[in-house]
Formats: sequence, C-alpha cells, structure tokens
Amino acid sequence: KALSSSVGTVVVGDAVSTGDSDGAGEGVEDSRRIGHSVSLGGIDGDVVAFVGVGAVGLSRFDAGTGKWSSIETINSLEGNIPETAKVSLSTEMDRLALAYNGKLEVHEYSASSVEWIRRLVLNDGLVQSTTNHTALSMSGDGMFVAFLQPDLGLQMIDVKTWTRYPVATTPNVAILQVEVSLNGRIMAVLTDNGVELKVPDPSEFWVDLVAPITDVKRATAIALSGNGETLAITSRTHTMLYSLNAGDDETSTFTIAQGGIELSIDYDGHLLAIGRSNDMLNADQTFTTVALYRRSTWDQPPSFEYGFLEDIQLGDTSGASLSLLTTKNTVENSTKIAIGAPLDGRKQQGSVRLYQVQHVSIQ
Repeated sequence: KALSSSVGTVVVGDAVSTGDSDGAGEGVEDSRRIGHSVSLGGIDGDVVAFVGVGAVGLSRFDAGTGKWSSIETINSLEGNIPETAKVSLSTEMDRLALAYNGKLEVHEYSASSVEWIRRLVLNDGLVQSTTNHTALSMSGDGMFVAFLQPDLGLQMIDVKTWTRYPVATTPNVAILQVEVSLNGRIMAVLTDNGVELKVPDPSEFWVDLVAPITDVKRATAIALSGNGETLAITSRTHTMLYSLNAGDDETSTFTIAQGGIELSIDYDGHLLAIGRSNDMLNADQTFTTVALYRRSTWDQPPSFEYGFLEDIQLGDTSGASLSLLTTKNTVENSTKIAIGAPLDGRKQQGSVRLYQVQHVSIQ
C-alpha cells in the first residue's frame, strides 16, 4: 500500500499561494513553462530545481509553514536557456549543474551572500554547439558531474579539483542518458545499443564494469539508485531491474510488464517511479501517469521483487520529467517525488508537482 499526497504550492512569478485545504495543491507553477527537467535534492527532498523556457530556478520547502518558497533564479551564462537543457541538483549540499547547447555550468549557493554563484563553465566560447540533446548527471554528494561534451564525448568532472576524466564508451554509438551514484563511483550510460556500466580505474579513466546490457530493446530511460546497487531500464513495453550488489547472485533481475517514458528510483532502490501514458506504443515524450512500485522487504534476506503500489494521475497535464530523492531519507518509508509538466492542460503554463509518498513493505 502507498499513500501519495500533494505537498505542492502554486507559484506564479514571485507570488506564492498555498494549495487547496485538502492537500490537492498543484505544485510549483510558473509562466516560463518550467518542468522540462526537474531534480529533487536537499534533506528529505526539501529543495527542487527545474528548467523552464529561458530560465532555470529553484524552490525550497519550509516544513514549519508547509510552503514552498518563491522561485530563486539561477544566474546562468546565457539568458535564453533552451527547453532541452538539463538540471541536476546535489542532495547533500547546495550545488547545481546545468547543461545546454554543449555547455556545462556548475553553481554553488553562498549562505553568506544569500545567492547562487557560478563556479565553472565548460565550452564557453570554445565549442559553438547547437545540439538539442544533453546528457547530464551530478552525484548526490555534489563532487562529480558526468557530462556529454561536444566533440570530446562523455566526461566525468571532479568538482573538487575541476579535473576532467574521459569515459570510454562504445565508438559510433549515440549516448542518450547518463546516471551517477551518490558517491560518483559508478555510472550507468544509456546508448542506442544498450546500457553500459562504468567504474574508474586507478588512473580515473572510466571503464566497463560488465559487458553492455542489451536485454531491453529500444530503451527509453534508465535510473540508478543512489547507493549504486540497483539499475532500472524501461522501454515502451516493459521495465527491467537489475541488482548490482556484489552479494547477490548473477540472476538477480526482475521484470515489470509495464513500460514508460521516464524513470526515477530512490537511494536504496526500494521505490521506483515510471512515467507512462495509456497508449505507450503511440505516446510522445510525455506521460500522464506515474506508476509507483516498491521492492519487497518482507523476506530475510529480501528477495529481488517489486510490487505495484499506486498510480499518480496527472489529469489533463502531461509530464515530461520526474525525480525521486537519491539520498537516504531521514524518515523511514516516506519520500518526496517531483513531477515536471511544462504545459499545464488548463493554464498552458509549466508546473512542478510535488508529492509525499508514504510506502510500506510489501509481502
């Protein structure tokens, strides 16, 4: 069983208002069509970052008032951020990565000056790229950033030293998505030929952990748990989960007979979110439902099986991105999820809807 309840408030520009008294708040909304990319961070998911047309912003949850703050605008290098931009927020500190048009920016929040400060820009003035595809993932601890760099391929950036390390991927294969674990020591790369799992060798050159995973044909999305022990891969027809824990046997996989457009998984791989539509074979890159699945923890040791919890219906809104918290929650069996919807069906403006999910062990 799972209970999801809205913890969102409505934000339009700088005006803040609460949701309905019954908790059915609509999330964070803004006329810049925010929600093309969302990233949940902070302690227990109390910070959410999002990309909109021409802007990137952030909102914080105040547990005392039960409200989300007005939008904090991130001072990006370019004022006109494209909707294809990606944002990735660290979960353990105020650090944020932003990628667009072949560029990478890393921003840090300064508590003393109460503002976001741009610390790093890659490719500014060096590569004139108009690519409409971006692959980006910041580790939960904020110390590593994986970034698809034009002409150079996939790179891992050590934020502490601002050093770039190459990631060896299959030649002449398009990279579609990248996911990094909490400590940045394992990476999952979705290509049009399968999923490659990477780890650093002693010289910090990223190499294959295992042979590429090609079980899921025409995969649409991947998700890697924060502890690096569970990998999820989805297509339009089904979803497969893999246990990467060295203590498990080699056949630790589980198949869910439901496909999706987007995926997210929590820190320990216990809660999985699949963004899907009713007609997956003809769906575009948006979804209308978020299906929640919970790993069984009843058996000792726990079996690698997942059971359906519930659907979060978005109504007349189509989602484009979603994010579960990838660090360990301080409250057991409770977590937040952020769902980005750039075009609200009623108001034709963007929204980020936030829900608190209460989930318990399944038998």
